[in-house]
Amino acid sequence: MLEKQKIISDQKIINCLNFDYGLKVTTLAFLPLGADINASIYKALADNEACYFVKLKNGAHHDISVDVAILLNEAGIQQIISPINTTNGHSFQYIDNFTLIVYPYVDGQNGFNNNLTNDQ
Repeated sequence: MLEKQKIISDQKIINCLNFDYGLKVTTLAFLPLGADINASIYKALADNEACYFVKLKNGAHHDISVDVAILLNEAGIQQIISPINTTNGHSFQYIDNFTLIVYPYVDGQNGFNNNLTNDQ
């Protein structure tokens, strides 16, 4: 989604990251990217300079794609990035009527922004 979810405050997201994930997030920046019209994307910065990719999905429902990513990563596919678990061992956290999913932040471009070569 290219627009920020206006129903939930940045501070509430930061509080969730700090309490439910055990992270010490100090800064949250909205990123206007993504193809999911029901999600907002953020970059969170912790006090130890670690960065996190935060996806806030509208609706409190379980996303099967999170489970698929975890299974693929556990099967040894290193190109798949699994979400970071909460302090309770869950792959996502509910906040009000939203689902929060946190990943390690990888700085770079996605494959859709690069043209394939003839060999590829």
